[in-house]
Amino acid sequence: VHRQSFTSTATASSASENQTNANTTGIPPTTFDDRKRPFQVTTPIYYVNDKPHVGHAYTSIACDVIARYMRLSGREVFFQSGTDEHGQKVEDSAKAAGVEPQVFVDDVSGSFRNLLT
Repeated sequence: VHRQSFTSTATASSASENQTNANTTGIPPTTFDDRKRPFQVTTPIYYVNDKPHVGHAYTSIACDVIARYMRLSGREVFFQSGTDEHGQKVEDSAKAAGVEPQVFVDDVSGSFRNLLT
């Protein structure tokens, strides 16, 4: 069995500073999140050439869990999701369904909105 060990390079002062910051919000600062700006999380941009499936639900739920956790930790959160309603696959799927592309994307996009509400 191969095991790796990692050591912290934080100084005593930065470690105590991180502990103080963690105590005020519950989350220590990281190199990519200074905890001063709103926390932003986004789902992938979903393509509406078909109804949502388990993969869409998984990423939406994962982002929602992160957003809720951050809100409970006292952070302002921007949670964003959207669909891409353009492209050849969408037109092809609409044609196969026998409807106009706008009617098709309105219907399928509604399914994605229902997933997120």
